[in-house]
Amino acid sequence: MEAHGFTMRSFAFLDEARVQILSIDIDGIGAKAAVKSSVSAVEAFLNEFCQIGFGYEKHNHSIRNPMVKMAKALQEAEDRRASPKKKIQVAYEALAGKKLKKGNTPNFQRFGIVLDVRNELAHPKASVLNISGNGIEPPKFEKLLIKKLKSNGFGKNNDSYDWVTFIDNKDFALWAYQACIGVIGLVIDQIPYKEAIDSYKEMYSIDIPKPDQWPNRKILVTPTEHLV
Repeated sequence: MEAHGFTMRSFAFLDEARVQILSIDIDGIGAKAAVKSSVSAVEAFLNEFCQIGFGYEKHNHSIRNPMVKMAKALQEAEDRRASPKKKIQVAYEALAGKKLKKGNTPNFQRFGIVLDVRNELAHPKASVLNISGNGIEPPKFEKLLIKKLKSNGFGKNNDSYDWVTFIDNKDFALWAYQACIGVIGLVIDQIPYKEAIDSYKEMYSIDIPKPDQWPNRKILVTPTEHLV
């Protein structure tokens, strides 16, 4: 799919994540791939929205247009090699004209955990257990990740030090997918053109968070009437 000379890849990643989630077996095969695809969809969305914002600038909209402001802010964040979580915050604040209340935004907090998981899966490190007078403990970062996962209901009755055993299942993969479309929706809700919001939500599959909505879903054509 092309719009303004750039490829819209987020749809493919979202579709991929749904297919992977539906195919996860009892052993959790496919869960890691679904998490990676879901986060990749957010990264692609941010790049796409940045380009859409620059489209407004090319059509003589100034920095006073929140879409242009968002595009420039995202480009600056990209130049600083900011994380996808930071970019979500940047896009939200540029469009909304106000600070994101991170502590009161569940999907933003959940996305942070999903991003941590994705990063660890993409760049696996040797997990060295620490043995001390207090017993056996995983590395500090893994210990924190385990705490976050357990606080969200994953691995609650699992005494393993291996956090991967907490996320190798359909429940976590679905939770990760929903967190990812949740932060995409968080940004879309701030679009200044209110008549476009529902179209963008449908385009980016925000309207289908549950598996029973997926089997007959097809990737939609970009609503070009809302793109400049």
